This record gives sequence, structure tokens and C-alpha cells, in this order.
Amino acid sequence: RIETMQREQEALASSKAEEERKHKARAGELVTEAQAKVEGGEYDQGIALLEEAIKLDKEIGGARELLARAAGERKKARDVFEARKNYQARFDDGVKAQNAGDYPLALTSFEQAKGYRETDEVKERMAEARFAGSRALGEKKEQEGDLAGAIEQYTQALDLKESSKVLEIGTG
Repeated sequence: RIETMQREQEALASSKAEEERKHKARAGELVTEAQAKVEGGEYDQGIALLEEAIKLDKEIGGARELLARAAGERKKARDVFEARKNYQARFDDGVKAQNAGDYPLALTSFEQAKGYRETDEVKERMAEARFAGSRALGEKKEQEGDLAGAIEQYTQALDLKESSKVLEIGTG
């Protein structure tokens, strides 16, 4: 009876050792798969695989470091995506405002877009909005009979046009 119990314990220990070996092997496979996912930019899938690998083998080499790297890369990718999305939204707001003749709002929107990503396109739109805004203010002052104010605004518009080399948008 003691021999039977010893054989059962040995069999159980052997079974546990075999199961642990299988878990370690599977964990290694998961880390390899995860590394490929992370390198391919599939961070969510890579992170899920790494978490599964760590559950199977808490001591698996490199998994925690790769998990930290993947989480950092995922955050960077999300931040870039958000910045692009915000840039485009602010830029589109600026274009709408500019087309509606609301140059102060257009400038504010373009300035916000520039904060997310500085592009030649947004710089050009800002210059156009400054020029058109100055010209529009000059026209308003002229209609109000403030000729000195109108001349000042027209001069400012011409200076802006010259300094930014922006073509006049529309004719007034």
C-alpha cells in the first residue's frame, strides 16, 4: 500500500512536471508570437499574448520587458493618432471659419492645429487668414468713413502679403 501511494505521488509529480514543461514551452511560443505582433505594430494583440505567457510562466525571460515596451509603443501610437485627428479637426474648423469670413476664429483654429502639427499647409492658411482679415477690417473702416484706419489696415494687409508672399484670396 505504501508502494502504491509512492508510485501515485511519483506519477502525480511527473504529471505536474510535464504540465509545467508544456506551460513553459507554450509561454515561449506566445512570447515569440507577441514579439512579432509588437514589431508589426499590433500592440494590443502582442500585449494580450504576453499577458497569457506570463500567466503560464511567471518567470519567462524578457516577457515583462517586452510587455512594458509594447505598452509604451501603443501609447505613442495612440498619441500620434489623436494628434493627427485633433490637427485635422482644428484645421477643418479654420477652413470653415475662413470661408465664412470669420478670420479671428480661423486664425485661432489654425493656431490650435499648428499646436498639434506644424505643416506648410497650416502656415499658409494662417498667412491667408491674417491677410484677408486685415483687408476685411480695412474695408470695414473705409465703409465707416475712417479713412486713416482703413489706410492703416490696408497697409498692414499689404505688409502681410509681402512678408508671407500669399496670394490675395478673392477680391473685395
